[in-house]
Amino acid sequence: MRQRRRPRLVFASALAFGLLLIIPVRPQAVTSDRLAAHASWEMLLSMGDELAGGGEIDSALSTYRQALKFAATDAERAIVHLRLGQGLLARGDVAQAINELEAARSLANVAEGRVPRADIYTALEDAYRAAGNEDRAFAAADERAKLPRSERPDN
Repeated sequence: MRQRRRPRLVFASALAFGLLLIIPVRPQAVTSDRLAAHASWEMLLSMGDELAGGGEIDSALSTYRQALKFAATDAERAIVHLRLGQGLLARGDVAQAINELEAARSLANVAEGRVPRADIYTALEDAYRAAGNEDRAFAAADERAKLPRSERPDN
């Protein structure tokens, strides 16, 4: 006669062990990851700015696209889209520049935090003018003029 074996609780113990591996032991780990991503975003943005300043537009655009992956807030994403738009405009890709700058404007409108709205409207004005759309260029200039004095660079 064959003896009946007791079922082992292998699955339950493996499941419990797996959950222990998934749940972070220290809550600080999440915070430090968030800080690292923020530092990466700022570092990549600075690197892109240096590359753009040195005339390496394609490398700058690639770096800005990497920064966009680490940008955690609408304000950060608006700034990166602004830089992408400015770089694309400098490269002569007017249609793509307008798309990036419109994304920056949309994010800036809902963002909490400091966003260079005047720079966004200035870049939009330049992009629309380069595209031959004077009406939209004037509309962007009007929007910039309606900004509070604290957000305009002329004060």
